[in-house]
Amino acid sequence: MGPVGQIAVSRRVYRLQAAQIGVFLAFAVGSVGMGALILLESAHSLHPGAPMVVSAGLAAFGLYMGLTALRSQMVFDGARLRVQGPIQAREFDLSQVEGYRTYQGRYGSYKVICLRDRAGTIPLTRFATDGWLAEWIAQLKDLDQRDEEQLLEKIDRDEELGATQGDRRSALGRAKRISIGMWVVDGAAAGLFLFGPEPDRVAAMAVVVLMPIAAAWLVYRQPLLYALFAARSDPRGNMSPALMISAIGLMFGAERANFVSIGLLMPFVVFGWLLSMAMYYPAARKSPRFATAIFPLCFLSAFYGWGLAASIDVSADLSAPQIYTAQVLGGYVSRGSRSTSYYLNLEPWGPYQANNSQMKVSATRFYATRQGDVVCLALHPGALFAPWYEAVACGSGPH
Repeated sequence: MGPVGQIAVSRRVYRLQAAQIGVFLAFAVGSVGMGALILLESAHSLHPGAPMVVSAGLAAFGLYMGLTALRSQMVFDGARLRVQGPIQAREFDLSQVEGYRTYQGRYGSYKVICLRDRAGTIPLTRFATDGWLAEWIAQLKDLDQRDEEQLLEKIDRDEELGATQGDRRSALGRAKRISIGMWVVDGAAAGLFLFGPEPDRVAAMAVVVLMPIAAAWLVYRQPLLYALFAARSDPRGNMSPALMISAIGLMFGAERANFVSIGLLMPFVVFGWLLSMAMYYPAARKSPRFATAIFPLCFLSAFYGWGLAASIDVSADLSAPQIYTAQVLGGYVSRGSRSTSYYLNLEPWGPYQANNSQMKVSATRFYATRQGDVVCLALHPGALFAPWYEAVACGSGPH
């Protein structure tokens, strides 16, 4: 930090952008209103406990959104900077500002003010800015550029990467190409696992499962050449896409199976989540972008754990299934923002004697099936002892 942090400035107040205030207030009014309606309906219910909890949750969320819209602001006052949130405020001296980093969001890049010793960050996307603030930020240290320069200096001095500086820079280029190659292989394996012929899916699944492990090993062995959740300016090979591709591929692959009870898989799901976190957390913890890396890491690790457990339970199950028949009672389509799922409602069968079961099917099977049709189901015990079933061609009687 240069002398900029020591400069006393006149009082300047920056509030949320007008569009953000409008969105937050709309959420606040909508949430409180919905909570009030649920509360009124629950007054006539025999079991009002659950609706009241939902109503209270919506009211609390609406209150938080309203406070965010009305209270959030960033205030420069002399040599102090105060950031007011919906509930609490943070205040510190400008000398605590270390610099800024540039992040890539869905709608473009944005800058974040960083405090020394990882004391916190201040995203500037929330606040309406002006020319003075832009000039003030421009005088701060570009921490991404500083990190890149320090990294290249370490690489140039590391004799294990090559005999000359040119050899060491070439090693950095090879690492970048290797990381991209791993993304391509992982993506192709995930595609084969999801859409390829049945005999090839097990081999493809093995590649998808092992690729994040290989990526974590490279980051651990050669941290000067490979990184996780790296900034766009980072010259190292970014290995995070290996986890992302594998996690999403395994998760979608797991959706093809219908499980009798997902709870039976949960111990293995937790194991897969812990495995992913153990592999990637140490490297993510050292990242200067830890605050923005830990949340995607947790989510991707959860997807990886679920997909790993479900895929092993299905793909490694070589036992003979039991065959059942069930009558179709109806069906429905579930449409999300990016996907559509199709379900058939079945009469009680096999392990579903107490209530109806819902079976996820392909769009082709869904539109080819009518209410009253009889479908044949193969019930598998599961390699991890979580039974699952699938629709098969009718050729055997029920057991």
